[in-house]
Amino acid sequence: SLDPRQVADLIASHMARAMGVDECAISYWDRAGGRVESLGSFPPLLIEAMEPYYEVSGYVATMRVLERQETVLIDTEDDDADAAEVALMRAEGHRALAMLPLVAKGQSIGLVELFSNSGIAWSDERLGLARTMAIEAAMALENARLYEDARKLADRDPLTGFYNHRFLHERLGEEVVRTQRARHPLSVLMLDVDDFKLVNDTFGHLFGDRVLTWTAELIRSTLRASDIPARYGGDEFAIILPEADTEVATRVARRILEKAETVALPGELRDAGLPLSLSIGVATFPRPAGDANALVEAADSAMYRAKQAGGGIRIWEHAFADGPRGAMRPARAALPPAPYLSDPARLATRELQELIPTALAQEFNVAVVGHEGQVLTIAFPSPNPAAVDTISKATGFAVYPVFSNPVDLEATRRRLAAA
Repeated sequence: SLDPRQVADLIASHMARAMGVDECAISYWDRAGGRVESLGSFPPLLIEAMEPYYEVSGYVATMRVLERQETVLIDTEDDDADAAEVALMRAEGHRALAMLPLVAKGQSIGLVELFSNSGIAWSDERLGLARTMAIEAAMALENARLYEDARKLADRDPLTGFYNHRFLHERLGEEVVRTQRARHPLSVLMLDVDDFKLVNDTFGHLFGDRVLTWTAELIRSTLRASDIPARYGGDEFAIILPEADTEVATRVARRILEKAETVALPGELRDAGLPLSLSIGVATFPRPAGDANALVEAADSAMYRAKQAGGGIRIWEHAFADGPRGAMRPARAALPPAPYLSDPARLATRELQELIPTALAQEFNVAVVGHEGQVLTIAFPSPNPAAVDTISKATGFAVYPVFSNPVDLEATRRRLAAA
């Protein structure tokens, strides 16, 4: 295998057994971030309990290994040992530690840590074998990393940074299998920029690329961490929404359209005076039937029907559960009447309120009452698109507005400020 984690687990297993130690950890060095990334371990199940990253700035011995490419031996019974390393080792039940650098093409790429729960004698012969194994390990890990980097580049669209058409179908196939086993819903959005050919023909392909990158950023800002966006081809995007039924998927689509209406276009797009709108198709797979291709085709068909119905002003839902061929039904994409929240204090917390600047909360008299992925639900005293846009720009979140009584909002906001 060329998966870096599998390679690291295999290396850790070989080195732990060859050195006769209890545990072995393999880590990458994130030089810019001042930390090491947990990559593999022996016993292999330990990786599930390991922290994904460890800060290394406070560990002098570890930095010697990484920066000077030295081999460092630590025993918790040694009074001269690095106090920070000793404290960490004792907390994890280790007595002795050998740290060796992983060096590829003269550069430190990480380190090997060999842990023993009892004292261990490190002879020159033993250390020599460990160093030889570390050299071989670094070469294997570097090859695996280069392969992974190449694979990532092959999976990505260079213009938008989204996954590409090929990866989308691979991942969607996996999600369909997972959905069938767990019997969870799964939805796909297909999104198209209306009249994109006119944009290209009128203003040129460079201008068209700016439209596509703007659209990609728009999509990215509204999604949950678990959602998977892809550039499907041309001006068409696809979004996989795991564990999302038609209702949830439609809310995501509406958030995208709402964001498109409230976020200012880049200067050159705005100056061109060409209105941009989007068409979105929604397909949901709530039953163990069909396949990934059928799901994409359903969403694509729904999206084209939306274009025929007026582009960005409608969303068309297409759910397999609505019949053998699905059922199309339109829904307004214009900003819907926001829900009314009668008791904002019930949902608002200090942690949620800290997600927006205090000055803006005071200026607009708002309270944050929900947070899902990249979306904040915020209670406003009245419709205020300018406030929605200002808060979204200041926080980087998409904002879903609800309305509440102004007096209740002020009381809630003051209570949270005093907490």
